Amino acid sequence: MENLKRILTRIDGKGYPAYKDLKGFYRFSDFSLIIDRVQGDPFASPSRLRIVFDTEKLGIPEEFLKSPEKMAVCDYLGRVAYEGTKRVSRTRGSGKSGLITIQKNGQEILDRTNVVFRNGKIEFRLQIGLPAKGRRITGREAQDMFFNDIPHVARHILGYDKEKLNTWVITIKNYH
Repeated sequence: MENLKRILTRIDGKGYPAYKDLKGFYRFSDFSLIIDRVQGDPFASPSRLRIVFDTEKLGIPEEFLKSPEKMAVCDYLGRVAYEGTKRVSRTRGSGKSGLITIQKNGQEILDRTNVVFRNGKIEFRLQIGLPAKGRRITGREAQDMFFNDIPHVARHILGYDKEKLNTWVITIKNYH
């Protein structure tokens, strides 16, 4: 986490390609952040990152980790994450600067790639528009996104409604 802060301070005001230094793994208190791909400029497709939790941290019952229950869990939590991103995503400069989103689920409960269980962990795959003025990095805005907005989304996910999840899973079990 401190390393991320150092990088953002160092690249503040530099050309947009300096954001490439952010790629990597960062540990926060409740989750891990993995920055997989960094966009080339503020007008390009957004950067891709993952918020990763241990499944125990989310308190998901063991019996929900098999199909079709797992599909229902991923679908429900994807919807929760989407609502969390809507609360923090806002314009912060040029192009897609300030965007924070996750693929929005449709009406159907389907296997999707926006929320994935893997090796005892659950990943939320987000897109983020790294902030810039013109093609210059705005490091303070980026720090606000990484240290306030992304943790807000993580807390929103952690605070999901367990009763609603249970109903979601029962619905999909009855359907199958």
